[in-house]
Formats: sequence, structure tokens, C-alpha cells
Amino acid sequence: MSTIGRYCKAYPVSELAKYPGWVDVISNDAGCPPEQDYLFVQSDLTVTTGIFVDEGIVLTHPSDDWKAFCAEILRFEIPAFARRAQQAVEPRSDGAAV
Repeated sequence: MSTIGRYCKAYPVSELAKYPGWVDVISNDAGCPPEQDYLFVQSDLTVTTGIFVDEGIVLTHPSDDWKAFCAEILRFEIPAFARRAQQAVEPRSDGAAV
């Protein structure tokens, strides 16, 4: 069964292609299907062809350069509502639910 991530944002492939290492990304990982106009940056900064985190994976291991590109160029950030929802289900350090 497919898994939907906590948060993702769609970007035109043309925007993602501005990343200097994009050619290496699409050749080293699963690659970007030619019919894709948009790809999804997931909350862990992986890139997929849809909203599911475990299907159509284009970028599996975000580098520090990719993380900086997402923050500085794409302005990708998880909105407050999604951060609150994620914190509500994450266990505390003592193992208890928040």
C-alpha cells in the first residue's frame, strides 16, 4: 500500500532543473519521466513523481547542496500547520506520545 507523506509541494520540473546538479540527479536515481511537468518535494527533501513517498522516487538521498537549493532558491519549508500535526504524532524522548 502506498504511503502519503506528511507534507509535500509540487514544483515545475523547469524550477527543479535550475539546481546545478539536476542532470546528475535524474541520471543517477530513478530519473524523471519525460511526461512529468511537475514533481513533488517531500518533507524529507526527497523528490517523487506524485504525493506518495514510496512511489516514483526521483531523488532518494538529498545532498547538502540540494537541501540548500530547496531552502534558498525554492523557498521550500514545511508550513506551521504541518509541523504541528507532525509533532502531535511524534513520540517524546521518554517514549510517550505528545
